[in-house]
Amino acid sequence: MATLYLLEQGAKLVKEHKKLVIEKDDKVILEVPEFKIDRVLLFGNIQITTQAMKFLLESGIETAFLTIYGKFIGRLQPVESKNIFLRIAQYECSKDENFKLSVAKTIVEGKIKNAKVLIQKYARNHPDEVDFSTALANLDSCIKELPNKTKVSTVIGIEGRASAIYFGAFGKMFRKELRFVTRSQRPALDPVNSLLNLGYTLITNEMFSLTSAVGFDPYIGFLHGIDYG
Repeated sequence: MATLYLLEQGAKLVKEHKKLVIEKDDKVILEVPEFKIDRVLLFGNIQITTQAMKFLLESGIETAFLTIYGKFIGRLQPVESKNIFLRIAQYECSKDENFKLSVAKTIVEGKIKNAKVLIQKYARNHPDEVDFSTALANLDSCIKELPNKTKVSTVIGIEGRASAIYFGAFGKMFRKELRFVTRSQRPALDPVNSLLNLGYTLITNEMFSLTSAVGFDPYIGFLHGIDYG
């Protein structure tokens, strides 16, 4: 999937025939045919014409608006799936504690395994820098504990512990000029956390789009509890 990122402040997104055109100061910066993109992300002071918005909606191209710092504001989203039966089934599953527990375990196990893969890849590429054996062993212990958990809250506890282990190892992968001590969100305390925050924002927008496209309600989850907003 191709994403069009617009960061040039003061630029304008317009529609011409079957393509999108980015202009600034009455000059064309870029022309993009419709079939080459799946989504558009606008950062900061980017204008978009009504014709361009209508074109994006009719073409099924999701458009998201973010601040210049990458904070998500909102989105233009095409008509959602009409599969109401799928959403009803999702709501029913959200009330099934055993189902929620099973899904939560699967999500957390996948997250921990992915963390292990990243650490292992770095260790293979930099064998003489840092010994990650303790971190990897601790992540393995987290995975082994999951089958015995009987409540989603305890699964979340393992997720939190595994995240702390992972980020402890993650911080050792950077050069001195890019220090990473701990995970911080709002505000981000260093450039690495700023990039992580932006990455999570983009991934969240991506997952919102994918779940909505197939007919799920993206606000109903099975790992973290349901709450207003």
